[in-house]
Amino acid sequence: GGAICKGDAGGPALREQNGTVLLAAVHSASWGAGCFGSDETRAGAVESRTDDLTDWVTQVRGLPGESQVASGDFNGDGREDIAAFYDNGPSVEGKNRASLFAFYSDGTGFGEPKRVWSTPGGFTWSKSQLTSGDYTGDGKDDLAVLYDSGSSDTGAITSLYTFTSTGTGFSAPKQTWTTPGGFTWSKSKVTSGDYNGDGKDDVAVFYDSGSSDTGRVSSLYTFTSTGTGFANPRKTWTTPGGFTWAAGQVTSGDYNKDGKDDIAVLYNNGTSADGKFISSLYTFDSTGTAFANPRKTWTSSGSFNWNATKLTSGDYSGDGRDDIAVLYNRGTTEAGVHQSALFTFASTGTGFAAPREVWTSTGSFSWAASQPVSGDFDKDGKADVGVLYRAGTTVDGRRIDSLFSFTSTGTGVRAPVKHWTGSVV
Repeated sequence: GGAICKGDAGGPALREQNGTVLLAAVHSASWGAGCFGSDETRAGAVESRTDDLTDWVTQVRGLPGESQVASGDFNGDGREDIAAFYDNGPSVEGKNRASLFAFYSDGTGFGEPKRVWSTPGGFTWSKSQLTSGDYTGDGKDDLAVLYDSGSSDTGAITSLYTFTSTGTGFSAPKQTWTTPGGFTWSKSKVTSGDYNGDGKDDVAVFYDSGSSDTGRVSSLYTFTSTGTGFANPRKTWTTPGGFTWAAGQVTSGDYNKDGKDDIAVLYNNGTSADGKFISSLYTFDSTGTAFANPRKTWTSSGSFNWNATKLTSGDYSGDGRDDIAVLYNRGTTEAGVHQSALFTFASTGTGFAAPREVWTSTGSFSWAASQPVSGDFDKDGKADVGVLYRAGTTVDGRRIDSLFSFTSTGTGVRAPVKHWTGSVV
């Protein structure tokens, strides 16, 4: 019975249901009977219904969800970019949705995130592991997702989907490999590199092969790129026992400068008798057709907590050999300040020098909120470190992210610069 007058558009129309006041609609237009300055007698009004949009509103407020990050030169301009793969949750119909955004480098920073792919349903983020590489050999990096495709009578089904770069975006994902069964996604950790030196990046999987009488068994499988897809995975290394898959983080790079990418595993060696955390680096050198047995190329002499590390690779010194960086969790002060540090392990060609702490946060920088990647973002011949950072939540429930880069000086890194903050849609 209330009048809807000028200035009321967008206001709430309420109703009582089971003793609770609910928003039923918002005001759109009316004749304005009884309103100030109006002689109109018609009381009819138009409302825009909202009580059937609860699921949709909830979904939109929750976007974006969790993310995965990769780096590469996606447009072929010589500057590496950053991609973020987001979980967009279920649709109203219950289909799982995902989206892909690219932050293109302009040499001094990054542009606003560009949505380069999304699906209304049918692609589940939580069943995806993201990696990047130039799989076609065309000079533009692509993205790949190792995907959990369920199971069959012959076992777990895993697939590879490739998002091929078009230079301005990415093509819809193409299933470039799948297994009828027997390859378990949840036992896989994925990475990419040109392991045979043919100019096309391949995909490798560090795999949990169970256990033997001598301990846990881990393996490396390589999916060699054909240019248009991937060959069936070959077991390019395995251990009879004693190398624990769950204790390893995997990354790739050409650590010995031979033109073929190698694989490194940062390994949790537990604690010493005096309570120090022991971490080690193992390097699997590529032979072109397989990988040599892992060499322990560094081990901590003090306390270095594997559980406080996030791993990435790049040529930070510009000497042609890829190095390794670790974003490290220094904990939280009594005042609630999150402390982080960045360590680099410089390649010597045959191993790695002891880690140097090249940056320590002076303000609050949360390790848990950070996803590090590496790339030459400014095209100076030295790799930098980028971090997609979960910065908080908007008042209407959306996730806020920030993008930081740590520019390499050749001997260290500059303090992080924030290039963007906001919420993707």
